[in-house]
Amino acid sequence: MVVNCQPCGRDVGMGTVGARLKEERERLGLSQIAFADLGGVKKHAQINYESDRRKPDSSYLSLISKEGADVLYILTGKRVDAPRNPTRTEAQMRQTATDIRRSLDQTISIDGSDYATVARFDVEAAAGDGATVGYVENAERIAFRRAWLDRIGVKPKNAALLRARGSSMEPLIWDGDLLMIDTTMTEPRLYRRGRWKGHQDEIFVLELDGDLRVKSVRRPEEDKVVISSENHVRYEPEVYQGDEISRLRFVGKVVWWGHTAV
Repeated sequence: MVVNCQPCGRDVGMGTVGARLKEERERLGLSQIAFADLGGVKKHAQINYESDRRKPDSSYLSLISKEGADVLYILTGKRVDAPRNPTRTEAQMRQTATDIRRSLDQTISIDGSDYATVARFDVEAAAGDGATVGYVENAERIAFRRAWLDRIGVKPKNAALLRARGSSMEPLIWDGDLLMIDTTMTEPRLYRRGRWKGHQDEIFVLELDGDLRVKSVRRPEEDKVVISSENHVRYEPEVYQGDEISRLRFVGKVVWWGHTAV
């Protein structure tokens, strides 16, 4: 559909690149901020693209195509195949990962020491069978000493806080514990016996089929991932191999957690 704008005579609607870009964004269930982040640009650039004030470049188009956008349709108005409308759960998964990674780095000074504030999100990672992911809203920020964050190798802008729910990770992580994740660490290391000491598995917050979980993760082989719980009596390990690994979306590695006995 093309609607002629009078008196300017400019075509708007589905006949423009910007309108089709907006249509694709809405089909994928993403906000302008989230979609801009996927394309490596700021929100104002996304607004300019959708209003046809600017044309998206090849780098942007390449990035959004990896997230499921039909770039051919955006540019030409033609589809090779009818698009598959993602379920709400898939859209929520994308929104969750994107919004968590948008945590900002803010600094405050307390008694002469520098503290970085880390965003806590109103989302919970299930330490059990999994909880359906909802849209993430920034709830508050919690201050940590910058020197301590430097010591554990986490940049404040890459950190996010969320809560664990359930008992599957007890006695390591308890129901209600506050988790800090590094959102740049999204690939489990390939396990090598004797490479590191202590707890042999890494702990990740991950999305699986629309559920957000906190689990121990081991990668014994390049194409094999094992996710498991500390509560071995109630929860069996889950093994994913080959193409099955693509079902796992690692949101971030757990680098710290806090427990209160209340």
